[in-house]
Amino acid sequence: KVLAEASVWVDDSYGTSAGSATTSAKGKYSISGVTNGKYTVSVRDSKNNNAPTEVKLTVKKGKNATKNVKMSKGFKVTGTVKYKSRAVAGVSISGTTAKGGYSWAETSSTGKFTLKGLGKGKVFLTASDPYVGGFLTASKSATIKSKNIKWNVSLKK
Repeated sequence: KVLAEASVWVDDSYGTSAGSATTSAKGKYSISGVTNGKYTVSVRDSKNNNAPTEVKLTVKKGKNATKNVKMSKGFKVTGTVKYKSRAVAGVSISGTTAKGGYSWAETSSTGKFTLKGLGKGKVFLTASDPYVGGFLTASKSATIKSKNIKWNVSLKK
């Protein structure tokens, strides 16, 4: 399926931005002014249903370059945050993958959260209280293999 409203950006081999775009309703994008050289095309789904994806692209002098990107399935991390068996609202939950994927959520009034759009591989999970003098930060490393994972967090003061 084509992906509308995805963010696309292109960086040169030095990491300098060569441009960005948002995909059309037909999943198409265009970035002009790119010169010959090697680039990385990065795509992020605005709805976080797919994992962020990067592909390599070589542009040859005097030629237009085309790069179709097939995104990988995104996975979820769900769970509940509690302190002494009571749900905790307003805790910041983040997940960062080794390949640069990132997802963020805040716990609901029932302490529940869902991180979406994470790719396969190692993920570093963090639960942090945004208020000074609140709960201690909790963290965990996990691996997403082929299905969604759960992380229930018990906070400490």
